[in-house]
Amino acid sequence: MLGTFGWTELLIMLLFYPLPAYIAVWRKHPQTLLILLVTLLLGWTLVAWIVSLIWSLRTPQSKA
Repeated sequence: MLGTFGWTELLIMLLFYPLPAYIAVWRKHPQTLLILLVTLLLGWTLVAWIVSLIWSLRTPQSKA
């Protein structure tokens, strides 16, 4: 059974773990699906989560 501290951790994890995907959707990033996949499959490694967060915050380069 989860105590109060366990429920708090679970809630924080559910809110912040998919944060890069939320940001990508909100910003209408052209690679939202890839960001979502990296976050879901590799986000448990902190490095991949940070990379996907930075990726979702970057403005895509327009092809000139």
